[in-house]
Amino acid sequence: MSSVQGSCCIYCGNYSPNATFPWIGLCKRDGKLVVSKPSCENFTEVDFKKVFDEGGWVHCLTCKKPVYSEQELLSHAGHALAFEICSDEVACEESYAGD
Repeated sequence: MSSVQGSCCIYCGNYSPNATFPWIGLCKRDGKLVVSKPSCENFTEVDFKKVFDEGGWVHCLTCKKPVYSEQELLSHAGHALAFEICSDEVACEESYAGD
């Protein structure tokens, strides 16, 4: 088990969080929707250099802002960061109408 950031799913390379509720997301390793756990034996650290090289940016779920470089990433230390967001295709059905 890893102790990085409490081994929370939100900091795992196998986890794709929901943009609105980041503690709920897709565990890509198990292929299941999960609620973020305090620890996991399958925790994988994210290689942010590789993420920036391949995708160009990550999303800070804490600030709700994009992060475009490793240098900029330093100002988001301890924040929940996502390089892939789990889409919620039925969110519009859970929202109240504006009319």
